[in-house]
Amino acid sequence: MTWEILEKHITHYSEEEKVLIRKAYETALTCHANQKRASGEHYITHPTAVACEIAKLKLDAKTIAASLLHDTIEDCSITREEIARDFGEEIAFMVNG
Repeated sequence: MTWEILEKHITHYSEEEKVLIRKAYETALTCHANQKRASGEHYITHPTAVACEIAKLKLDAKTIAASLLHDTIEDCSITREEIARDFGEEIAFMVNG
């Protein structure tokens, strides 16, 4: 699962929403850079797959961003406060939940 695959599922979102989703993807990619799944795949494949499913349901861009970031607080060195600063309180709330 890569950005290119996710991008195919977000064509109907506004440019501003796509920027938010891309920023969340890049943050998740950086946070999970050294992590692998049990299968040996890069960890980013998991949050990207979740985001694709959320996008297929046509949920809002903030929910897609939160889905990309959903394991970052728990598994990486990023904090809830950093998520709130970079993405807003609503996304930080979803990620922390």
